[in-house]
Amino acid sequence: MTRKEIDLELKKIAARISTIELSALSESRDFTESESAEIGTLCDRSNTLMAEAGLPASRRLTDPQEPEPQNHFRRHSASAWAVLPDGETIKAFLPNEKLADQHYAPQRGEAEFSIGGWVRAGMGISSPRGQVLERELGTGALVPIGIVNRIIDLIRARSVVVKSGATTIPIPGPMDICRIISDCTVYTHSEGATDVSESVPVFDSVRLDPPSLGALVPLSMELAEDSGNLDRVLEVAIGGAFSSKLDENCIDILRLDAGITDGSADPALWDGILTAVSAMLSLNMDLPPALIGSPADFVSRATEKASTGGAWLGRPSILMDVNELETTSFSTGQAVLGNFETGFCLACRRDLKLELIRFQKPTALSHVLVCTMRIGGVVLQPGALYRLGGCESS
Repeated sequence: MTRKEIDLELKKIAARISTIELSALSESRDFTESESAEIGTLCDRSNTLMAEAGLPASRRLTDPQEPEPQNHFRRHSASAWAVLPDGETIKAFLPNEKLADQHYAPQRGEAEFSIGGWVRAGMGISSPRGQVLERELGTGALVPIGIVNRIIDLIRARSVVVKSGATTIPIPGPMDICRIISDCTVYTHSEGATDVSESVPVFDSVRLDPPSLGALVPLSMELAEDSGNLDRVLEVAIGGAFSSKLDENCIDILRLDAGITDGSADPALWDGILTAVSAMLSLNMDLPPALIGSPADFVSRATEKASTGGAWLGRPSILMDVNELETTSFSTGQAVLGNFETGFCLACRRDLKLELIRFQKPTALSHVLVCTMRIGGVVLQPGALYRLGGCESS
């Protein structure tokens, strides 16, 4: 077998093992006997293929002597799940989890994928180390799914909404998931008394159909040839630009959602934040794990001084653990507090694409990198969030 054929089969094996793991994790159970046998067979096959390619053999996933599998198939934890209306569950990723961990990871001695190297290869220019990375390029112009997820992780890492705790749900297409509008009522019952009334928790469905985001990055042949840090520059450019637009769209959703409770306190003062927290507690909400506001209000709180002595006040002790974030997508006087992990999520289509159009401006010998993806936010539990500044667009 050629190296390309070996890599293709290894990726298929990784995908099959991931499918088996997801099935077991979604049902909160161990592998069945047939699943364990299949994983063992797949691992044996991967070891054979890697030996043929001159790569170190992995250890079996099912080996009970090994506390942690150390093969080239990265595994992920099952800490968050989204439930579809038909009862099906899909993996949701917390901010500290990476989508790229589901896919093939290069072993020692293998070339790590490089966006800069991919661009140079598309222009017909070898990378600085002479590596065109044909294994990753294949025959098409699109970046493979494992690399797509790595780029999405870069975008998520820079997003204020993700830093606040919002989960990310990768979806293959438009779909509906459940959300809780209100809980049922629990009563204390006395024997023989008619003191329990019927109450029904209110559920609703949320449509996950994220909008398309796109960007065009012009690249000259000279820039690609002469920039030793091209890879880093492209990662920063793509991650920063898309994360900023993503945050802008998500803040618009948080600002306009009619289900989120509003308050009138001033987020420029810690006294105003405490007033908002007091209102949240009166609604049986928890202390907010995160706060997102405007840069001006962020600085205003940080520079508060005591009226006597001029000492810096700092944040109140009960809010020491609050993740305090800021974004220019919020205007002065606007903020959202609460549990973003349960209250908000990102829906991300797996069709992020990077495509290089050669000589888009032939008279300038300039190429263009086309970046497109579909990602957007949705409010899952309005009752988990509290808003200051009202429902208005920026």
